[in-house]
Amino acid sequence: MKGGRTASPSDPIRRLIADKMGIERGLWHRVRPASHPFDSQWAPVERWAEYLRRLPAGMIAFLAGHRHGRLLVSHRTAYIPGAIEIAGQTCSHVCLCDIRQLDTPFAGIWVAAQLLDHLLGCDGEPDGPWLSDGGGITPALQEVGRRVQELYALGYGMDEESRQNPRQYLARSLAWYVTDRRALNAADPAVERLLKHTLMDERFWKEILEASRGSSHLVR
Repeated sequence: MKGGRTASPSDPIRRLIADKMGIERGLWHRVRPASHPFDSQWAPVERWAEYLRRLPAGMIAFLAGHRHGRLLVSHRTAYIPGAIEIAGQTCSHVCLCDIRQLDTPFAGIWVAAQLLDHLLGCDGEPDGPWLSDGGGITPALQEVGRRVQELYALGYGMDEESRQNPRQYLARSLAWYVTDRRALNAADPAVERLLKHTLMDERFWKEILEASRGSSHLVR
């Protein structure tokens, strides 16, 4: 499942690829080539990583350095918290993205945002509150979680799925911010502003990474 690439310490995306990303074993031979645009097994991983590069470097550094989390190209798209066995290996807190959905950025950003929500809310604890539940591993993140709860209750989600629950509201709002920020601002300007000044702000991430330093959940 791993790609065996060497991580660059100065590029969090390369670290994320080397430590956390891969393709589900056997997938390449199970999915029809005509159903996706890739000509090599590693190409969809690189494509997904390029989409993630649109996120703040501090956010990617947090994901790359956290003890939990894997991102695997798969035959389906889902975030699976907790332990799961994939191709004979036990993984923890896994984002799966359907290879057939990696021709555009939305699915890859949306599913990674669910992992981020879990880690920022409670460091990935099994029964802890996610960020969108009102949790937060720092006081600044707790304030973000409180605001997400407030904004979700207003019912201005970007799409029907965003209005299902706070977790979908945050994950899909983040994905819409990255892929069509203008449309998000028109539909839900309050959440667009919240993301602009918090999760999509490099200065915010500098503070979060400083506050998280020394956490047992961070491997570097």
